[in-house]
Amino acid sequence: MSTPQEVTNHYNKLKSEYTEIFKRYIELEEERREHNLVLNNLEPLKGERKCWKVVGGVLVEHNINETKASLKDTIGMLENTLKALDDEMTKRQREVS
Repeated sequence: MSTPQEVTNHYNKLKSEYTEIFKRYIELEEERREHNLVLNNLEPLKGERKCWKVVGGVLVEHNINETKASLKDTIGMLENTLKALDDEMTKRQREVS
């Protein structure tokens, strides 16, 4: 049989885990919004036009088409991660309830 203290500790642990997952979700959601903003700004530009992005503190030259493809891939990965985090938050909410 669990003591009230053990139940409280377990509840606090689940609540803390949920909070950490939620914080990560918010961070990734903001990152996805930023990537979408950049992608929307690149849409009207010609595909062969040069652009640069910072990779490991170094500016790397790409063209618009390469950058759009990279952004779309990254957005897709972020959306998959956000879905997984959302599922995990739902699971934690059920455990707390």
